[in-house]
Amino acid sequence: MKKTTPQARSFVLTVSIAGLVLLYAFFVFLPTRRAIAKMRSALDEKRQFIVATQKDYTDIGAVQEDLDRTSEWVATWKQNSPKRNNLGGFFGRVAEISRESGTQVERITPEEPVEMKSLSRHPVRFVIGGRFHELFAFVEALEQMPFTVWIDRLELQSPSQTSEKLTCELSLTVFTDNQDISD
Repeated sequence: MKKTTPQARSFVLTVSIAGLVLLYAFFVFLPTRRAIAKMRSALDEKRQFIVATQKDYTDIGAVQEDLDRTSEWVATWKQNSPKRNNLGGFFGRVAEISRESGTQVERITPEEPVEMKSLSRHPVRFVIGGRFHELFAFVEALEQMPFTVWIDRLELQSPSQTSEKLTCELSLTVFTDNQDISD
């Protein structure tokens, strides 16, 4: 029988330990490292989702505030707007504005209204006479009315070069609420 020398035992022990280290590396360490990398990747995805969700909640809050302000504005507009086929109050207010500004309404020509889903659009043409500053005050007061009024066209004409009085042809649109049609 051969006796093993200490060098041979040391070599066998070193090879055995190296084999165990390689087995540990291939069957325990590397698979665990891959699993940890997958977990980190999944964790990063979840963190990104949480950050995006927090941003969405902030955005939802801002949208809700906009919706609340819009709903409040619409409710106020519906309360102050003339009702469909009832523009008498509007024309009365225009006559009052004309008197206050010193202008004279010479002609009012309502045109055919355009019905929309929840609004009616009423085009109206005015011919108004007065001095420039009076016409300016009239238009300014018209724009300050609680009704929604679009001035489509405004044309100033002077009957003569020496006259201070101007003629203003004004085309505007008044929007009314179709309360009986809308939600």
